[in-house]
Amino acid sequence: MFIQANEAHEITRDHCLIANEENEDYLLGIAKHGTAHHVEKLVSLYRGCKRQQDNDAANIAHKKRELQCHYDTDGCLVIHGRIPAEQGALIRKALDRAMEQNNQPKPHHQDVPAGTPADPFYTQRADALAKLAETYLASEQTPTSTADRHQVVVHVTPKPCKSPLM
Repeated sequence: MFIQANEAHEITRDHCLIANEENEDYLLGIAKHGTAHHVEKLVSLYRGCKRQQDNDAANIAHKKRELQCHYDTDGCLVIHGRIPAEQGALIRKALDRAMEQNNQPKPHHQDVPAGTPADPFYTQRADALAKLAETYLASEQTPTSTADRHQVVVHVTPKPCKSPLM
């Protein structure tokens, strides 16, 4: 009886991981009228398709990446871009760190009155981007650790234990 209950739990858990409003009735029908093997096979195939869709989406995002720069009529550089999510997260992390360093308390200058408000957020971000450029150009351009750039996530599905000791 324990193994049957455990298998039912696994089936329910697997359904919960892939179910949404569009496919819930279909999955419940399979769970009610099919075997555990049917459900496992369906979930496995669904996950394979989902992984392929995720890979395709990542490849499309990579192909659509771009960065455009031009000078406006007032002489300011205008930047517009589309960056894949992983690279975007890396860029935002670098910008956030540069903003933190730029916002460190500085000694008061005599020409700046106390209580002067800080620059707006987007102004600070523009300053952080300039700081990143200065830092990069001043460095010896050594490659960064790939540990900051790549993260591997492993999803493990525990199988029911069929050992009499458990």
